[in-house]
Amino acid sequence: MKIKVGIIGSGRMGERHADAYSHLSDVELVGFADVIDERSELLAKKFMKKTFSVKEMLEDESINAIDVCTPNPLHAQNAIASLKAGKHVLVEKPMATNLDDCDKMIQQAEKSKLILMVGHTYRFYPSSLKTKEIIDSGEIGPIKLVLEYGIDPGQIPGKGKTPDWALKKEMGGGVFFDAIHAVDKIRFWLNSEVSSVFVPIMDKIDDSSSAEQMGLATLMFSCGAVATLMPVAPSWGIRDTGCKMIGKKGALYVTYGEEVKVGKKEWKHYAFDHQTKNATYAHNLQGFINEFSEFFDSIKNKRKPSVTGEEGKKNLRVVLAMYESFEKRKIIDL
Repeated sequence: MKIKVGIIGSGRMGERHADAYSHLSDVELVGFADVIDERSELLAKKFMKKTFSVKEMLEDESINAIDVCTPNPLHAQNAIASLKAGKHVLVEKPMATNLDDCDKMIQQAEKSKLILMVGHTYRFYPSSLKTKEIIDSGEIGPIKLVLEYGIDPGQIPGKGKTPDWALKKEMGGGVFFDAIHAVDKIRFWLNSEVSSVFVPIMDKIDDSSSAEQMGLATLMFSCGAVATLMPVAPSWGIRDTGCKMIGKKGALYVTYGEEVKVGKKEWKHYAFDHQTKNATYAHNLQGFINEFSEFFDSIKNKRKPSVTGEEGKKNLRVVLAMYESFEKRKIIDL
């Protein structure tokens, strides 16, 4: 029996998610809901699915799960409404824009006895899973230093495909909210929690956004590792994204999508060939496929997913601490 899923939010992420669902044989995407009818109609036509209002989608008893792909401030209300309607929920990151909403989502999932999973897709990328495998094996020893840099892919200030809402501070836009990807995957790789954060710089590049477009953050982990995050967007046409890690027995370098390199006495190179001219997009797509497979497997086997609401809340707590650190100009302990 196929699990039937509906998508709330028919923007860029809704479209990417729908593309990934088409690669899963045991899942049926039923349709789309959006407050802007034209958006849901456009995706429904592209993927040959139905359109719904949110109310209609939640009242449809044939739908087992809801995928929330709305702007950040709308994640909590749509997730909670879906859980109350008896639907399992996959919600895009960040799961909410404040910790109180995280708690409400977690509590509703427990009350409804349903699955709540947060879409931290970066930990499901093939390169990310390989990185986790290498670190867990002990091949490069305990990790001491991490440099994570995300220089947005080739955007010029004021141009690009960034959704309008993501440029607004009050909507949970800004590069540090997006850096929650890095927070989650580094926590995942190191199997360790962030103990304190310090942000010396957070700034805008131009006036196209009311949210920050660049910054630098230092994260101290309970395992003794220190990570530096450098998110930048837009980037004046330069793209450079990746993560470098130094362990006591070796080093590791992982790009945004295509490869993992391990440095010891000899280099090891793991490349991910997707047989496509756009390997980054293919890698991104495989990450979604892996993520969704985890979500639906947790539904079928009635188990907790690997990225629970509690995990999503931990990531958001770190991000909010980054903003607090910059505002107060001091280290914030967690």
